Amino acid sequence: SLGRCFSGSAFPDLFEFLRQTQPERESTLEKEVGQGNVTGKLIVERALNKSDEVCVEVIDLFLTFYGREVGNLGLTLLTLGGVYLVGGLSIALKEKLLEKDGVFLKEYFNHRMNHILEDVRVTLVNEPDLGLLGSFVEATRLYTGIDNIHDFE
Repeated sequence: SLGRCFSGSAFPDLFEFLRQTQPERESTLEKEVGQGNVTGKLIVERALNKSDEVCVEVIDLFLTFYGREVGNLGLTLLTLGGVYLVGGLSIALKEKLLEKDGVFLKEYFNHRMNHILEDVRVTLVNEPDLGLLGSFVEATRLYTGIDNIHDFE
């Protein structure tokens, strides 16, 4: 599913893919934790501090796919109100996601109809508990009968 593809759980699979297709490349992470014990969290840590080039490539490959798919969805759904990137992974990768010349934005705009996407704002929501907050708002709405959150005082 796309949910699994665009979450941290995809990182070990991408890592294994790169290790199998490029066996000559060394990974300090795999040497330290052992084969089969590589986690998404460890890959992100190593990629962000640039201590393992395979981990850096995993993140770049992920951002390539993610940027392309977010751009596809932006065009398919005509998200003229903007595209919102949410979740812990987006927060962890925020620097790389918002790099002006970075992989994500390059792939996001890599479409024949990119002139439409130029008017679509990409926003990173820096709230790790967004789902919990949304649940609270909905529960409060159901309990109080108030339909508009702006009616709360």
